[in-house]
Parts: sequence; structure tokens; C-alpha cells
Amino acid sequence: MPRRHNTKRINGGPQGNDAFISVKKLAWSERDAYLEGLQKLLMDQESAFERGDSAKVADLNRAILSYAAERIVAWNWVDDDENTLPLPKDKPELVDQLYADEVTFLARETVKVLLGELDEKN
Repeated sequence: MPRRHNTKRINGGPQGNDAFISVKKLAWSERDAYLEGLQKLLMDQESAFERGDSAKVADLNRAILSYAAERIVAWNWVDDDENTLPLPKDKPELVDQLYADEVTFLARETVKVLLGELDEKN
């Protein structure tokens, strides 16, 4: 029997093969508003960059990642002491403690799910 999946699990990444994140997909009705919000953040970021406002650019980088990370509903990521990390939506400042490759992975993979991009396994 068919089963509808409203989350997408992404295995692996910078925390190793056993790591995963689960991202809640956007309903079609949510997509336009979500993308408009993301586009506004990206345009504000570009404007701040052009003005040379590095503090604003950093704030907007954090806001963009937080905007995407709100859709992460489960993960098993850990800190350097192997303590389980809270979800980014529950502790937004967590983003500042992640390594660059972890942030890049989260942003890239979350946005791919939110835009509805399919990988070869789908």
C-alpha cells in the first residue's frame, strides 16, 4: 500500500556514515511563501555584502541557515564530546558551534529537500 512521506532522511555527511538528518518537506501551498522569505534574506545579504557590512552579512548568514534548519525535525548529531546536540530549531545559537563543513552540509541538503530536488534513489 502506498505511504506518503512528509520527511526526507539524509544519511551520512560530515559526522560520518551513521549520522542522519530528517527534513520536513514543504507542502506545495507552503513553497511560495517559504521561497519568498528565503529570497528576501538572500537579497538583504547581498545588499549588506555590497555595503561592506560584515556584521550584517554574518547575521544574515545565520538567519538563512536558521530559516532552513527550522525544517530539521530529527538528527543524531553530536558535539566534540559525543554528547547529542539539540535540534537547531530548538537552539538556534547552535549553528555558531558547528564546523564549516557541517553548516555547508546542512544548508545544501536541507534546501535540496525544500526545493523538492530528487536524488538518484528516489
